[in-house]
Amino acid sequence: MAYRTGVSVALGRRRSIAGMAAEEFVGVCERLGGAFLKAGQILSTRVDLLPPDALMVMSRLRDSVQPLPFDSLRPILGPLQGSPEEPGELEIEPIPLAAATIAQVHIGTDRCSKKQVAIKIRRPGVDKLLKADVRLIRLFIALVSRLPRLRRYPLSEAASEVCVALLHQVDFTAEALMFERFRVLFADNSNIKVPQVDWPRSSGDLIVMEYLEGYRPFHHFRDQPEVARSMVVTGLRALYKMIFNAGLIHCDLHPSNILCNDNGIVAILDLGFVSELAPDARREFAQFFLSIAIRDGKSAARVVRETALQIGAHFDAVAFERDMQVLVDKAAGRKAGEFQVAGFVFDLFEIQRRHGVYGSPSFTLPILSLLAYEGLIKDLHPNVDFQQEAVPFVLTALASSAKQA
Repeated sequence: MAYRTGVSVALGRRRSIAGMAAEEFVGVCERLGGAFLKAGQILSTRVDLLPPDALMVMSRLRDSVQPLPFDSLRPILGPLQGSPEEPGELEIEPIPLAAATIAQVHIGTDRCSKKQVAIKIRRPGVDKLLKADVRLIRLFIALVSRLPRLRRYPLSEAASEVCVALLHQVDFTAEALMFERFRVLFADNSNIKVPQVDWPRSSGDLIVMEYLEGYRPFHHFRDQPEVARSMVVTGLRALYKMIFNAGLIHCDLHPSNILCNDNGIVAILDLGFVSELAPDARREFAQFFLSIAIRDGKSAARVVRETALQIGAHFDAVAFERDMQVLVDKAAGRKAGEFQVAGFVFDLFEIQRRHGVYGSPSFTLPILSLLAYEGLIKDLHPNVDFQQEAVPFVLTALASSAKQA
């Protein structure tokens, strides 16, 4: 690494050290693929954490995953495409619209109606590769969690939740059903678009769905600040409705999976990396989030204490509550540009460690969902009130929970 940096300087190249380090990181993610590539994609959205040179390099992880040769997909496409002698129902473009770690998307045109559809095709053998990735992640976390300073963190339990959600990505039948759930969830919101699944043409290996023409990633609207801010808020409210009102956690809202058109309508795509919160966990996360928004450290401390897996024998409830109030005061009322989800979580973990609280991993996936979308917020609308936007959805969720109790 140092050698190559020196050579670059000697040759007068303008690439920064940050950019070169990012090249190394991207190369590792591309070689390992699967879950590692997914982690790199999320990190590549964090304009608040990484320098521009590094982000430019890392954007490759989102946009240019090497597609599989079209011929290798023909057995999956089967009768939809047919053969030269007997053409099928669809004429399919051999060059993919997008290629990702789990699948690639091709455009198809109905030979009769001329209507276009999007075809998400699962990569052959990807389930075995993802299972291997998950085994590596579990092994790594098991080793790391033995380090003295990390023993008080529920790393293995949290990693287990993430790994289960990752493995669900290869279940295309479950993803197709999730599209239907999202369509029902946002049926009353004309500003949110979820593609409709073509069930007769879909299978366990592919999903045929409505093609959304004219939708682009959020950053294409950067020169239209009012539109950009509006779409960010629309997406954020949709995210809160998913989490607090439906218990659905979309952990993969990177720039290629949430798009917008010129009318400000936001489209939510790629529902493979979606998990579901149990009712109790949804209520607890809502209570915790509300505690932060209204600066109630006592309530936040109570939620953490009541959901903990284990509490030390010498636990000091008063001191714990005092430290939680300091944390909440530090976070409450901050705009998106001033607040970092990851930083808040690390501070929370440190307080738990000091007080011998072995926290619950049930908040892991909602936090991952917020982390994935946070980069877009900081890039296009850093002044949005990240916490207050959640309050109406949190109150609705808690009221609904109270009625069911």
